Amino acid sequence: MADRKDLAEKQPVQVVNQRGEILDGEIVKVGRTLVTIGWTAHRPEQFRIDTQHYNGQSYGRGLRFYTMLQVELAARKAAALTTLKAHGFMPAVSGRREVPLEKLEGIAAMLELNWPTTQEAAHA
Repeated sequence: MADRKDLAEKQPVQVVNQRGEILDGEIVKVGRTLVTIGWTAHRPEQFRIDTQHYNGQSYGRGLRFYTMLQVELAARKAAALTTLKAHGFMPAVSGRREVPLEKLEGIAAMLELNWPTTQEAAHA
């Protein structure tokens, strides 16, 4: 989740709608509990800082915002998990037993160098 101290005006963000479409946006105003974000073809809307969800009348309509740091970390996690799955491993990625991102990336790098993928092993 985003923290108020990590948000600033004119900071780029991504807004994701209920269909999974990614829209580039920009923070217009940061308040105590709400952040106002403007994005393409929409007037600025308010989102809750604690949940990162849209705060309007249709609270559950599926709009969420993500900081660029969150987008980068999610992409790194997806890349590491893709490598691990290709080698037949599936670590815990949520909950109390979640493996930290740095460990996932380290294990993935080691497997890339020293371990055949499940497809390569099947053909050997």
